[in-house]
Amino acid sequence: MIEDKREEISLKERQFYLDKALTFTKECRLVINSAISTGLQVTAKPDKSLVTTADIEAEKLFRKKAAEAFPDFGVIGEEMGASNPGQP
Repeated sequence: MIEDKREEISLKERQFYLDKALTFTKECRLVINSAISTGLQVTAKPDKSLVTTADIEAEKLFRKKAAEAFPDFGVIGEEMGASNPGQP
């Protein structure tokens, strides 16, 4: 279970993290738009839900950006699960 540490992080720090995440998502949007314009490939995951190349590529980019900016942080993603489990 992930521990809720919001009370331990100042509002200024939260805003910093939010700003970074929004920057990452803007970059991910470019990857998604590119995948859409070139044609999406859709496959089924083991649970039978669908995943597109845009989903996977956007998550890869977000993880890369997050790891570069916050190497000690973990990421929980829909397509690739958790990275750095147990990290903040």
